[in-house]
Amino acid sequence: MFLLLKLSLSFCARLAFEIRSFIIEFLGSLSVYVYNLVKEITKTKCYHFGNKLVGLLNMRAIAIKTLKDYIDEFHQAEQALLSWHEEAVSALWNNPNELIAHYKNASVLNEKRVVFNIHGNSYRLIVDIEYRLKIVFVVWFGSHKQYDKINAKTISYVKTN
Repeated sequence: MFLLLKLSLSFCARLAFEIRSFIIEFLGSLSVYVYNLVKEITKTKCYHFGNKLVGLLNMRAIAIKTLKDYIDEFHQAEQALLSWHEEAVSALWNNPNELIAHYKNASVLNEKRVVFNIHGNSYRLIVDIEYRLKIVFVVWFGSHKQYDKINAKTISYVKTN
């Protein structure tokens, strides 16, 4: 019973990840109606200042296909990556200090580059974050052993396909 519940939770997390990926990839230019619908679904925090409506936008993950490819390659890290993704896209980070307050084990390499420990520090995830635009760009993912062989500050995203 527990195994079935665990498998169904993993399936639900994967399904939610796939749906969110679809929305981000294919609905680039949202109409006001769709924007309001997405805002309501994702529960983006909004505040009124006088006659202006100001929204606090959550982070957006870019290179979702790259993350999916890493999940296919490193099956044992799937749940940890999906959990990181859900936390990242619901975050409201405005600077590296706010990120570190939430992820104490993350390593901020420079103004934009951050390394996350994934799956109990068995894996490393390198991302570039544009705090002003609320974008998290997945650059690299691999085992701790593979990470030791690269330069995390200079590695760049390589599009495959």
